[in-house]
Amino acid sequence: MKLHRRIQALLIVLEVILITGMLYVAEGRVSAAPVLRYLYLLPMAQAALAFSLTGSMMVALLADLLFVPLFATRLAQNGVLAGPTLELAVTLVLLPVLAYFAGSSWGRLSRQRELYQFLSDMGDLFGRSLPREALLRQLLEQGAGLIEAAGGEIVLVDGARAEVAASWGITAKASAPYTHSLAHYVVTHNRTWSTMNLEYDTTFERVSAGPRIDAAVVVPLRLGGKSVGALAFYNRPGGFGRHEQAAVEAMGGKVSVVLENYQHIQALAERERLQREFSLAAEVQSRFLPTAVPEIGGYEIVGRTLPAREIGGDFFCFVPLQAPHWYIAVGDVSGKGVVGAFFMAIATSLIDVQLRDQLVPATSALDTLNPWFYSRMSPQKHNTALGHLVLEPTSGQVRVGNAGLIAPLYRCSARATCDYVDVVGLPLGVVPKLAYTEQTLTLAPGDWLVLASDGVVEARNSSGAYFGLDTLRQLVASATATSATELLELIFSAVKEFCAAVEPHDDMTVLVIHRPPSAA
Repeated sequence: MKLHRRIQALLIVLEVILITGMLYVAEGRVSAAPVLRYLYLLPMAQAALAFSLTGSMMVALLADLLFVPLFATRLAQNGVLAGPTLELAVTLVLLPVLAYFAGSSWGRLSRQRELYQFLSDMGDLFGRSLPREALLRQLLEQGAGLIEAAGGEIVLVDGARAEVAASWGITAKASAPYTHSLAHYVVTHNRTWSTMNLEYDTTFERVSAGPRIDAAVVVPLRLGGKSVGALAFYNRPGGFGRHEQAAVEAMGGKVSVVLENYQHIQALAERERLQREFSLAAEVQSRFLPTAVPEIGGYEIVGRTLPAREIGGDFFCFVPLQAPHWYIAVGDVSGKGVVGAFFMAIATSLIDVQLRDQLVPATSALDTLNPWFYSRMSPQKHNTALGHLVLEPTSGQVRVGNAGLIAPLYRCSARATCDYVDVVGLPLGVVPKLAYTEQTLTLAPGDWLVLASDGVVEARNSSGAYFGLDTLRQLVASATATSATELLELIFSAVKEFCAAVEPHDDMTVLVIHRPPSAA
């Protein structure tokens, strides 16, 4: 770029010398010689396009200097008031005037042309599949070339933190606190700022440490009307004028477009990642849920897990103990997505491995499971809420335990009551050793037991109200269902009607055990 401009300047100087030589030869010999002087408009226009007003004025001054010997000759031959002398004097005065107007108009057109070309090149650059930092660095490099800056940087802000997203011509890493930086000032005031002596301005520091800075221009970067960073250029010979500021502001608009595009790309990638995670979590969850409910003579048992949009770790399981006992449980592992599904798989596996075909524990089965859950889950800060039943089908005796889940609902037909069984306890895996208590009841013909995860009672409607424990209890108490499947459908339908258009924020699991009257 610099070599090209030097060649342009040399060619313009040679053109001025050539025109001057032609005029010296034609002067006094060709009647049209005075008109030929206006050939200087050609190098003036070229200089204006290449170097703005400064270039055209330099051409005029060079032409005037080359005319001085001729003017001196005319002055000596004809005197001050002679026609040829006055004519040359007018030319000497007129050339700078013409240079000024040429520089102002053609220089402005030149700057606009360069800016439009730059913006067009930026459009081509945006079409490439480049990492954000590489794209911003190229924009800085080409922008610095356009306005003849020695370096530049793009600073992005997030709250009280700042990140140098890209830099060119500056090798030092960020050092100054963001709250004391020039970028902070520009973002806070949301306006363009420039100076000729930033190095000696004690009010501000650069976000990056680096070489001496004699001039700077900084513009805010905006997304959705909000300042999110700053575009800065440093060290231009002669400082940054209003034309350079206008160019940098136009560049700032392009940088904002780049940032917005990458923001959309990141959001799309995040949605795709979450969708993949959701699909994987759903697959893991479905693989570890029972594919069939065991047939236990004299009992109806049904269960269902309804995944939320963001899958959690709900599950239910059936594990045969020493015949004829059965271990039946509903659980909820902390965590969402793949993490929740992964720990749900661990939980169901631990329950199956530790209890399958074993003797009925003398104490709560939760006492057996808790140390295993603690060793597997506590290092990752996870735990499992679990409500369980140990059912002896012949007598109908049920031992009920609870580790942080909603207590089971027991509906007794003989007493016409429906209440939560009074069992509580910490979730499994919270502490290494804990003694859990159980309640024992008899499930007589016509009785019901309902186990549910917290996603059921914590389901919310558009007003933010919860479905609640009392609503669930009253629903089960007043239900006229005659089968476990019918009561299960009734519960899910009631929750769906309550939530209406609001999507569930957590998995919902319900397990219903019914001992029909015909089993007597």
